Amino acid sequence: MPRFRESHRRLSPPCSASPGAGESAAAVSAPVNGLTPNATYHFRIVAASDGGAGYGADETLTTLPDPPAVVTGTASSITQTTATLNATVNPLGETVSDCHFEYGGSPSYGSSAPCSQLPGSGSGAVGVSAAVVSLGEYSTYHFRIVATNPTGTSYGSDRTFNTLSNAPEYGSCLKVTPGTGRYTNGGCTKSGAGRYEWHPGAAGVHFTVKLTAGAAALETVRGSLITCKTESGSGEYSGRKTLGGVILTFTGCERLEEKCTSIVAAEGEIVTNDLEGVLGVVHLGKTSAGNKIGLELFPVGKAGPFMEFSCGLTTVTLRGAVIVQVVANKMLTVTTLKYSATRGKQHPERFVGEAAAILEASFGGGAFEQTGVTLEATQTSGEPVETNSVA
Repeated sequence: MPRFRESHRRLSPPCSASPGAGESAAAVSAPVNGLTPNATYHFRIVAASDGGAGYGADETLTTLPDPPAVVTGTASSITQTTATLNATVNPLGETVSDCHFEYGGSPSYGSSAPCSQLPGSGSGAVGVSAAVVSLGEYSTYHFRIVATNPTGTSYGSDRTFNTLSNAPEYGSCLKVTPGTGRYTNGGCTKSGAGRYEWHPGAAGVHFTVKLTAGAAALETVRGSLITCKTESGSGEYSGRKTLGGVILTFTGCERLEEKCTSIVAAEGEIVTNDLEGVLGVVHLGKTSAGNKIGLELFPVGKAGPFMEFSCGLTTVTLRGAVIVQVVANKMLTVTTLKYSATRGKQHPERFVGEAAAILEASFGGGAFEQTGVTLEATQTSGEPVETNSVA
C-alpha cells in the first residue's frame, strides 16, 4: 500500500483570477508547484473583501508517488556469447509490475530480457539481474534497466560491455587514441582502458616457411627413419583461427639410402597434399602452465593422406595430423616453428579437451605406425600478425 506523508508546509498561492463583485459563485483555481511525491497536503480557500475575510473548509489532496528509482549497473560473467546484466530498482513503495533490461549493439537496443525476479514494493534499492545469451563474439553491447510501477516507467542510464573473443586467434594488436582501447599493453593481454585495441583476424595474409636449422626427419615408433636436407612451403591465414592453402616441400629426402620422391616431383623431393591448420590450447600434462598455444596441421577436411611418395620401390603414405607449439601474444612478422618428437611420438600431440592429433606412416601398404616430425623452420608473414591467447 502507498505510504502517504502529511505535509505541514504553509503555502499561499494566489487564485488565477479574481471572482469579481457579482452575486453568483465563481470558480477559482491556483497552480501549486514543488510538492513532494506520495504526500498528503491540506488546503482551503481564502477570500477577502472590504467586508472582511472568508475561509473555506479544510480539504486534502495526495500527490502521486514517483515511478521506480533505477540505476543501471555493470555487466558480469561475460563470455564470448553470454553476459549477466545488473542494476538496482527502488519501487518507492509501489508494486513494480515490469522489470527488464534493454540491450543491443547501439543505444537503440532492439532486444530485451526480463529481470530474474521482480523487486517488489518496498522503499529501498533492490538488486536485479538478467542473463543474456546468443551475443556476438568480441562485440560492444549497450544496455539499460527499465522498471514500471502504477505511476509510470523509469529508464536507467546507458552502459556498455564487451564480449570476449574466442581465443586463441590470429589478429593484430594496434595502437589507438589513449584511453579508447580495451588493453594497456602491446600484446593485448592486459585489460583496461588503454592505448591498444585487438583487431581479430588476418585473413588473406600470406606466409612462407623455410627450414632454418639441421635436417627434417620423420621417424616411426618402430624406428623407420626418413630424413630431408631442406624444407620450404607457403600458405595463408584463412580465418581468425585457421590457416589454409598450406603446401610443404622437402628436398634431399631418403630412407635407407634410397631416394624418396613424390609423383611428378624431382628425385629426392616429397610434397605434402593441400593442408590446413587450426589453433588450440595445447595439453602439456602435469607441466602445463597457462595457455600454451599450438597449431594443428592436417589434410583439408581431415580427409585423405597427409602426403604420399616412394622410397625406392617402397610406397609410403602419411595420414593424420601434427601439432607444433607457437609463440603467442606478440606482434611478429617472423617466427620460429619447432616440431619436436621422441622415438616417433610428437610433443605436444593434443589440444586440451580433444583427441590426440597423431601422424601415422605406412610402408609398402603395411600397418600404420605412429610417426613424429622433427624440424625447425622460420615462418615469415607478409605483415605482422599476432597469435593471441587471451583477447
